[in-house]
Amino acid sequence: MSPPNSLLKSYDSKILEIQNIDNQYLLIKCERPKNFNFNSGQYASIEINDDIGTCEFLYSIASSREETNFLEFCIQITTQSRASSYWRKLKIADILRINNLGGSEMITDYSNPIVMIAGGSGIAPFRAIIHDLYVFNKNTGNENITLVYGVKKSSAMPYQKEFLDLQNKFPKNLKVILFSEEIQNNLAIKGNLITAIDSYISNLDKNSEFYICGSLNMIQTVKDKLIENKVPSRKIFHEY
Repeated sequence: MSPPNSLLKSYDSKILEIQNIDNQYLLIKCERPKNFNFNSGQYASIEINDDIGTCEFLYSIASSREETNFLEFCIQITTQSRASSYWRKLKIADILRINNLGGSEMITDYSNPIVMIAGGSGIAPFRAIIHDLYVFNKNTGNENITLVYGVKKSSAMPYQKEFLDLQNKFPKNLKVILFSEEIQNNLAIKGNLITAIDSYISNLDKNSEFYICGSLNMIQTVKDKLIENKVPSRKIFHEY
């Protein structure tokens, strides 16, 4: 389903806030342009200008469509890639150019239990959806969501306290399982997403539908593991 006014032109957006999480991720808030309408779960094409030239990269929007004053992006900066170098140099009041919207609303049917599996910055679209449901009260009370989220370092896990607080507020509807390969706090379980699937899949409702977001390699690895655990491929969804 397309938003009411799809993005058909470029928008310039001023950066309002940059939060650096242990030099692993940047949470970047920028102005939400007027008439910028989107569905939670969509991604934006952001133009990058550097010494090499101009190119575009795709980033899921981490803020809810209900948050009208800003857009938020969760950016992983651990690699030596062109994009990571660009993001690390940005400052408050710098301008982002947003050229396009892509993807569709990820989840439209909550009649079956939903399992969201995210790795690293792949948490962004799920964060937007969860905010829609539980922060802005778009849920009906019947949603059954399990969020399985894995990162390398527990001290650098975006939104971890936020998710746990929401789980405490909505214990009947939201379950949060956090995994980390390296443990620096007691909020996550030591392991990775494959560990999570092996440990918890037998406890999940057999009618669950699985949504995966992360790198291409992560998506394929998790999908293969789910199928190995007898999850039908028709119940597994991902953006690409």
